[in-house]
Parts: sequence; structure tokens; C-alpha cells
Amino acid sequence: VELAGDEQPVLEIEDLAAKSKIALTNINPVNTEQKGENILYALSIDCTGTMSDFVSFIYGIDNTKKLMRVTAFNITPKDRDSYEVKATIKVEKSVIFQFADDFFTNE
Repeated sequence: VELAGDEQPVLEIEDLAAKSKIALTNINPVNTEQKGENILYALSIDCTGTMSDFVSFIYGIDNTKKLMRVTAFNITPKDRDSYEVKATIKVEKSVIFQFADDFFTNE
């Protein structure tokens, strides 16, 4: 199944959140920018979870082989007497243009 380009980063974030036990409450595309042949997607993510799960989620985003990185985040306690936090995270994903295997040899 081929997805539209802007749907792929959302699926990757959902997968990382599930692995980290983070509940996603909202994902909004912020910006899509064309830089030459490459594309930069920016997302704003609202989520909740424990602080250790949140750290695991951030680490997962920054260390994925999918060229994603966290550019900003804001964390607040979910409730006064809770170990849970709610956070807003800004994530960027780069999509690098790739030539077809026979691009330079096909005439």
C-alpha cells in the first residue's frame, strides 16, 4: 500500500508511541517544505504518559533511521498528584529524494 507522503510520518509516530506506551491525543501537520528535491515535514504532537515512557518516546524519535528529530517540546504534569505528564512535541521528518537504480545508465 502506497501512502500519501504526509501520511507516512504520522504512521511512524503512531508506531513509536505504541512501542513507548504513550497515548497520542492529537497529531497536526504544521508545515511541509520543499527544499530542492527533498521534503521536510513538521508535525505537532499532543500526548500523555509517564515521564519514563515520554523519555523513551523522545529517544525513539531521535534515534529512528527514518530521519526524524524532535525540535521542541513542552511538558506539564497531567494532574497534581499523578506521575503522568502531558506534552506537546514538535517533530521534523526529512524525506531525501532517491534516484532510480538505472537513472544514470538508462538512455
